[in-house]
Amino acid sequence: MLSLNDTPAYLRAWCRLGACGLLLILISAPLNGHASEVVRLVTWNLEWFPGRKPTATQGKKDRHFLEVAAVIPQFRADVMVLQEVRDQDSAEKLAKLMPGFQVHVVSRFKDEVGGAVGLQQIAIMSRFPADGAWLSLGREDGPMHREDMCMRS
Repeated sequence: MLSLNDTPAYLRAWCRLGACGLLLILISAPLNGHASEVVRLVTWNLEWFPGRKPTATQGKKDRHFLEVAAVIPQFRADVMVLQEVRDQDSAEKLAKLMPGFQVHVVSRFKDEVGGAVGLQQIAIMSRFPADGAWLSLGREDGPMHREDMCMRS
């Protein structure tokens, strides 16, 4: 039988981050007058967004952005958890396509080789306000540090 410990650390972190973001938004929603609404949550693995691969040219990055930009407003989402987003700026550009949306958090997970901030991050954005957030994730070499996350409050 598989246990959570058999799952790669980065997948456990992604699942926990998404769950934390969802809870953050859903807990704050009733406090902000949205208690009777249906909340639409969308998760999407954008696959090296933008560009579809780590070494994408600017032209490929632009095309990928336009492809996602054509689809993302059609979801009519309230909360979006996006995987494999390159950085904060890429997430902010997407959020601008959806009226009232703001980016609440973008991870800053480091690559296992070299320790630099990786090009596949997780972004959580919503039309609901967030009063603040915190995250506590374990990892094999110890607890995640605050500098591993880019947070907004």
